[in-house]
Amino acid sequence: MDLKQKLLAAFEVEHKEILQRIRANLVLIEGKEGPPDPKWLDEAFRMAHSLKGASRVVDYNEVMTFAHSLETLFAKARKGELLLDKEILSSIHSTLNSIETSIEATRQNKSSSVTNTKPVDQPVESLRLNATHLDQILSTAGEFITSKRNQTETSTQLTKAGRIIRGMEKEWSFCRKLNAAQLRQLTLVPEFGGISQYFHSVERGLRSLSRQVRQVSKLHQRNSWELRRMSEQLQEDVQHARMVPAQSVFEGFHKMTHDLATDTRKQIGFRAIGLEIEADRLVLQALKDPVMHLLRNSISHGVESPEERARAGKPTTAQVILRIESNRGLLKVYIEDDGNGINYEKIKQRAIQEKLVTAEAVNSVDPSQLTELMFRPGFSTANEISDISGRGMGLSVVQETVKRLRGQIEIVSTPGQKTTFVLSIPIKLSTHRVLIVSIGNQIFGIPSYGIERVLKIEKDELQAIGGKPVLMLNDKPLSFVGLGDLIGTSDASIQLNGKVGKTISVVILKSGGKRLALAVDSFLNERETLIQDLQSFTLANLIYINGVMNLEDGTLCIVLNPIELVDSFKEKNQIPSFKSETESNQILQKRILVVDDSITTRTLEKSILEAKDFHVTLAIDGVEALELLTTDAFDLIISDVEMPRMDGFTLLKEIKGNPRLAKIPVIMVTSVANAADQERGLHLGAYAYLIKQKFDQNALLETIGQIL
Repeated sequence: MDLKQKLLAAFEVEHKEILQRIRANLVLIEGKEGPPDPKWLDEAFRMAHSLKGASRVVDYNEVMTFAHSLETLFAKARKGELLLDKEILSSIHSTLNSIETSIEATRQNKSSSVTNTKPVDQPVESLRLNATHLDQILSTAGEFITSKRNQTETSTQLTKAGRIIRGMEKEWSFCRKLNAAQLRQLTLVPEFGGISQYFHSVERGLRSLSRQVRQVSKLHQRNSWELRRMSEQLQEDVQHARMVPAQSVFEGFHKMTHDLATDTRKQIGFRAIGLEIEADRLVLQALKDPVMHLLRNSISHGVESPEERARAGKPTTAQVILRIESNRGLLKVYIEDDGNGINYEKIKQRAIQEKLVTAEAVNSVDPSQLTELMFRPGFSTANEISDISGRGMGLSVVQETVKRLRGQIEIVSTPGQKTTFVLSIPIKLSTHRVLIVSIGNQIFGIPSYGIERVLKIEKDELQAIGGKPVLMLNDKPLSFVGLGDLIGTSDASIQLNGKVGKTISVVILKSGGKRLALAVDSFLNERETLIQDLQSFTLANLIYINGVMNLEDGTLCIVLNPIELVDSFKEKNQIPSFKSETESNQILQKRILVVDDSITTRTLEKSILEAKDFHVTLAIDGVEALELLTTDAFDLIISDVEMPRMDGFTLLKEIKGNPRLAKIPVIMVTSVANAADQERGLHLGAYAYLIKQKFDQNALLETIGQIL
């Protein structure tokens, strides 16, 4: 399959997904009274924007025109300039149908123009496999590894049992030799003959049991080793099947940049370096749109016209470079141009126009904060809207995708000379090398791609700058914080002035050019593991959480997002120079009380709920919950069932028996799928009874939505 065919095959899949997502948003818009949710319009707008770019790559010009019309329409709807009434919605549906008709007609024309030729060599037999099925196989391979660890634990227990039995054998042998004369005398007494036979029977049983345990242990060890070998091989094979060269996705950008250069009347020398590097197919496909947006941005905004470059003493042909590298499990994508660099004055002017900052304060805004403004939806410094630029959605799409892929984006710009965008993404979406740490009584995983180094320090190595602790590393001060303090758990045991040991375990996290010294109680382990999403591609809303992983004992461990840890700490510890998106539209937060004796479950539920702007208070059992209910007001209670001191049913009974508390809705969440317990909970007055199992966050949020 040549490159053109590969691009068409990719477009075949992509355009169907885009049309499906636009139609899904239309259904939501049609089913809602009043103005549509801005999120739905943003999603539809981005999809039309992506379809326009993708159709340009494969020369589907008519589709590109249709997509541009949809993009313009959704842009007006977002600004409130156009009402999506029945007539407009019908027109949108007709346009979507026309896009499908156009694609089908173009496909048939292209197919009829191709002549069949006999291949010189016998082609390698291939099989088209649904990507979802391939991902499921990879997930199953990860479960194999978890099962393998359980088998290892079983082998350990069998070995311990064998040692105990051998110890019993030795003690019995010693006892028999020590009392040999007495045992012989017992055999001569008829009434004690049975006891002697019993002793001999026990001895034979011990020997037989010892042999059987040894045999079972050896067999289990062999089977466990074979399971480990096969599971690791399966995972490696599936991962290898997902790895493809970047060229298979990015090669089409040569033509796209040429066409854009023609459209903008600019002379562009485009180079793509490192396209032979392999990465997860899903990573590359997800990066296709962001890279396309950044290349379009470089050509439209970054580089100057030939006349402007000549006046500035530059070569009339501008250089735009796409470079790909891989380093320590990270895929790094550089988009560089030798244009004017970022125009900070234009950003300031647009920020003032959009009332993101006052004219008096704009000059005190840090340049890094100005570049962050560029990623806001709708923010653009273009003077007019065209089919190439001006809507301000490109960089927003880039940041959204990069965060979804658990990566980071960095901008390096030299005014008048060049601008470089650097995207750093894990090469694989599935398994990662994870450092396992403890804080208080809880265990967390931190992916190694966000770790610069780990070290042990003495307490007196810490210094204070501006009243805040810092760690001097290579003569540079790093902000220092305890993990528990940063994520807000009740198990923050790192106390700089408390009575703790002198030695502190520290993880140096990195995010772009930013660093953070993170204190933990201890380093427990490091291993390759499968990170499971709570729900596919939605974890960008859960600030600190990447997903969960299985520990050796089968329990779940939260895997943190190191990039978000660094970025959120920096945001909390600096004075904002411009308004947040929600500052002008603050709503009263609903208060939720979460009652659970599991630290992991409490942290998980707290993160999910706070991501949805709920105010969350935690309690470890029913007793503490009742104490909080006597002093604070809550809109909803989410409670576990099995808890010490006071279980969930007793708590529920106490709440419903108190006239002041009885009207507060209660959701029971438990890991035990027992019909009798469920009936009991509902009978006592619970609004809903949810089963944890794999923890469906959608079910929880939908239930809360029905209540609040």
